[in-house]
Amino acid sequence: MIDMAINQAWLLYRRDYETKRIPQEKRHPLLSFRMAVSESLIRTGKIVKRGRPSSNEKTTDPPKNRHQQMSQVRPLMDVRLDKTYKKRLHEAGIHHRRPATKPMLTEKHKEERLGFALQYYPMDFLFWSSVIFCDEKTFLSDDHGELHCWRPNNTRFETKNIQPTRRSGRITAGLWGWMAACGPGELVVIDECLNCLQYIEILEQIMIPSVRALLIPEPDPLYIAIDDSPVHNAAIVTDWFQRHPEVIRIQWPARSPDLMPIENLWSQMVKKWDSNSAKTKVNLVAHAMNIWEAMRLKRGVENICETLVRSKSRRLNSVIECNGSYTKY
Repeated sequence: MIDMAINQAWLLYRRDYETKRIPQEKRHPLLSFRMAVSESLIRTGKIVKRGRPSSNEKTTDPPKNRHQQMSQVRPLMDVRLDKTYKKRLHEAGIHHRRPATKPMLTEKHKEERLGFALQYYPMDFLFWSSVIFCDEKTFLSDDHGELHCWRPNNTRFETKNIQPTRRSGRITAGLWGWMAACGPGELVVIDECLNCLQYIEILEQIMIPSVRALLIPEPDPLYIAIDDSPVHNAAIVTDWFQRHPEVIRIQWPARSPDLMPIENLWSQMVKKWDSNSAKTKVNLVAHAMNIWEAMRLKRGVENICETLVRSKSRRLNSVIECNGSYTKY
């Protein structure tokens, strides 16, 4: 009703204004404001700014240290309220987010990553599809991916909305596996403290026979990609590769899990992890094997391994574009 009355008064006032030219100082404040709003909208397409002036300018620069807390940032700015500063940052497109977790990279690491990317960037999918990616992974009984919870507001700490964690009593199991573009290969249980002799035994008794049987027959060479773990770089392991020239190791840069597709395969397993199926170590290993076998059965329908290997050129290109620094992978 109030809006209708104002609209009617505005129409009458506008008619009188056009015929009698009422001076501005005699206009009613509310109707003068409505006239200003309308004329501004017609002239500029925008509504005149209302409300009290801002306590700081919109040109406020973001904090130089992006990991500072608001209590650390506020004394550096001539702003009284945290909400005001947050509002200005949001208007500038800057939001408070959790930082991505990546391995620490030194300048030497970046140089090695860049050199590796430049060396192997010309290689196409045909080459990478014949590479065997090997890695170790330790699974936990309470392992899980990123969890979310559908709940009403103000019920975060109710029992049914809590994800319990345990300080002790967790069950762990170490696994070693390989994958190629055609899909996951073999997965075996290993000691969590893997040593050089055990690793060589895995190469001789698991990796070579299974790859020869499933993917690359003799006498074709085997290209394998393994990370820069101390076990992989031990002198006895290096000597083993020299005595087996048919197994060609691709020298991988240190701290580069983003270049290793099998790391993403482990992440897929963690996303599918059900902690209720890992109450004992036997159940934990069986659960991991079931997830692995399920992915092997989907080779022809939903081959995630082929998708990961096809992304190899994009991963290398990202490393080149950022001069060996962090990528999104």
